[in-house]
Amino acid sequence: MTSRTATTTSKACIQLRKAAHIPIGPGGCRWMSSEVESPSNTPKRASPYRLFTPTSFLSAFAPLHVQGWRLLPLPTASASSTSISDQHGDLQDRRIVRIFEFDQASGWKKSKTIFDQVHELSIKQSVSLLLFAERPSSFQHHPTISITPSADYTPPPESEHQLADDTAYVVEISMNTHTPYAPVGQPKNAGKMRPGVTMKDVTLANAVEEVYRETIRADAL
Repeated sequence: MTSRTATTTSKACIQLRKAAHIPIGPGGCRWMSSEVESPSNTPKRASPYRLFTPTSFLSAFAPLHVQGWRLLPLPTASASSTSISDQHGDLQDRRIVRIFEFDQASGWKKSKTIFDQVHELSIKQSVSLLLFAERPSSFQHHPTISITPSADYTPPPESEHQLADDTAYVVEISMNTHTPYAPVGQPKNAGKMRPGVTMKDVTLANAVEEVYRETIRADAL
């Protein structure tokens, strides 16, 4: 595998590395493709239910982080279990969260559209997981979705999210895999894994972003 280095000094990159407990070197915020598992160590078709390792997560999640997704502890996780710099070095006891804000004018309509379309995505019966780069026809993966008036909404404290003054409705989408497999490098029979973040979550998060863009585009017509 050829080693390439991509460097950015963006605040988003720094925030993401800190969230994933990956050190920031003296040269700034960077990741190397050589940090991601070599194809020789990765199954040809890696299971989407495998927990991410920190470095592979960084590569897969970085575009979502820029769009507003955040890596947060699960509400049920203990303080001692939310560090992924432990012996496993994986994404157990974590979830990914996106907070969408809408104004009073058409906020309820947009909120309900996103809720309905994400719900439909997650419950379709036919599953296509052969090509993860494409949007699957269904996910059989069920996120937690809430629509809340802004006056009643409190963002997760770890997100450091602040609502805009004109926000009337908030849609919060949170997802994690309840019964994941062990990360790459550990056998599937390595023992029961705690809930955490897998490719299933990232794939669905990308589809949610597509739903959001389509909703905003349709409203502008």
